[in-house]
Amino acid sequence: MNHVIALETLARLRQHKGPPASTIWVAGYHAPGDGGGGMFVLLPADRHSADNGGTLIVDAAGRRYGRAGAQAPYDIGWFGARADGTTDCTPALNSALAALPASGGEIVFPPGTYRFDSAIRFILPAGRFSLTLRGAGADVSILFWPQGDGLQITASSPWHSLHARDLSLTTENAAEHTAITLLNEAVMSANTLAMSDFTRLTFRAQDSSLSYGWGTALRVIGMSNVVYEQVQAYGVLRSSTAARGKGIDISGNPNQPPYYAIVHNLNNCAFFYMGTGLVYGSYLQGVTVSQCNFTQAMTGIHAPAQRSPSSDSLAQLAVLGGQFNCMQNQILIEAALATLLVNASLFYVPPGYAGIAVQGSQGWLVQTSIVNNSFNCPQPSITGSTGIAIEGTFAAAPSFAAVVTGNVFYRLDTGVTLGTNTYGWNVQANSYNQVTTNVLNQGTDNSIGMATA
Repeated sequence: MNHVIALETLARLRQHKGPPASTIWVAGYHAPGDGGGGMFVLLPADRHSADNGGTLIVDAAGRRYGRAGAQAPYDIGWFGARADGTTDCTPALNSALAALPASGGEIVFPPGTYRFDSAIRFILPAGRFSLTLRGAGADVSILFWPQGDGLQITASSPWHSLHARDLSLTTENAAEHTAITLLNEAVMSANTLAMSDFTRLTFRAQDSSLSYGWGTALRVIGMSNVVYEQVQAYGVLRSSTAARGKGIDISGNPNQPPYYAIVHNLNNCAFFYMGTGLVYGSYLQGVTVSQCNFTQAMTGIHAPAQRSPSSDSLAQLAVLGGQFNCMQNQILIEAALATLLVNASLFYVPPGYAGIAVQGSQGWLVQTSIVNNSFNCPQPSITGSTGIAIEGTFAAAPSFAAVVTGNVFYRLDTGVTLGTNTYGWNVQANSYNQVTTNVLNQGTDNSIGMATA
């Protein structure tokens, strides 16, 4: 038996009919030096495994050769991907996903642009499974879909997790397509929640144009215990909210009891030119938005009206240290929301809109704390600008149990509006400067005070 032989490509290894070799060195996948080569070791006892396109190759004599060191993270180049921006890498990524061990693993994307002409749809296998997709850095490793959706990952267990890190996902779409969709079809169990994360990701157009972009950068449905760290999304510079896209859209799973998704933490994220930066969807509780920027979006954070306020009601939204400079309402609540905390955030409020707005027949708040924030209108006209506008008319109950204190209201038409459906709000010790109306109180038993300064 020859102990070591050298071949140029994986295709040549598949064509090999010569005497068996204990080890075969392959110089590249398509061509020598392209990053897809490596050392392959004969597996004499294996007579049944299928050729998986990258880590196990079957030669023309039916012998199996396994890639040495294949237990380490899989390089997408092992499966034939080319980072040239023109080769369709869909087959390569599908093959890499299919080749992962039973418990999951990591696929790495070296620097370059990987083009995908079709959506990648992957169902996480039963049991404990963790999938990691990692690049060499956002805008260094780029996953590019000219048209259509990007990654669609389906989980079916509380032990399933997804980790996407150090990548850019780009598009030339001008329609409603989603870069990453993560759907969990499993029943939530508080004792068995694997953590998922999206870390240092950028979602944008393929070039520097703002004439197109993702309809939704990241949609997470029914998944709990998710961290979003340094996620950056660019939308479309258009007047239509729908055309501008959404940054992160989170909700529970309305088709699977107990429906709710919990524990979502956004840290140091930035959203530019979006229709909506963050959509706080149905059946969702426990969302923290910390030190995030919402710049030139139409709306920063939006909790839309639900199908059934009594069953879809939301809870526990905390916004800490944020900066909002949007074209309409900065935070818009049109749903029933229990426990809203907004602290140490800066709101630039355009004329005709509010920094924090509660509106509509389902708009409702309870256990609200709005403390130590700054609201101001930077434009020449302040007509209709309001720092906090609580005007929801949810029939089940008024908005109540709230404190608004330590805030600065500067150059606004109205500092705080408490509509007729508010009860027991405590608005005390705020600063009002160049504000036409400090507090417009139309509610019942609200306690209104003035700053001492």
